[in-house]
Amino acid sequence: MKPFNQFLSVSLFAIVMAMPVFAAEPVDPDIRKAAGRYDLWEDYEGGTVCTINLTTKRTIGGYVIDGKEDCFARLALDGDPFAWFLTDAGDVVIIDATRKRLVTLEHHKDREYYAVRQNEGRANLNLTPPTP
Repeated sequence: MKPFNQFLSVSLFAIVMAMPVFAAEPVDPDIRKAAGRYDLWEDYEGGTVCTINLTTKRTIGGYVIDGKEDCFARLALDGDPFAWFLTDAGDVVIIDATRKRLVTLEHHKDREYYAVRQNEGRANLNLTPPTP
């Protein structure tokens, strides 16, 4: 076998063996229900409001979170939001790229979450469907 053909055969074998890794996993129904557009906002008059999207697209540590970095920076999260996931209790956890937990928003009712941070000297946060 010629060296190039051997290389091609080995490369194709590696790709075929890796395909199950890239296959799409079904998305958990709870994740699908929680995903969507939200406002993440500080719980005081005039506080920062960031529109975010909790996606169902898998990433390291959870699911992709979309939003504006400059807005996230004003929320004092100790890092840049990278992903989100749900706890067994249904709370939304936002993490950075190193999987450090930035905030846990406790589930209160359908698609509404709250994080108490006043004991850390920070504004409490709400995660609610966007206002029209």
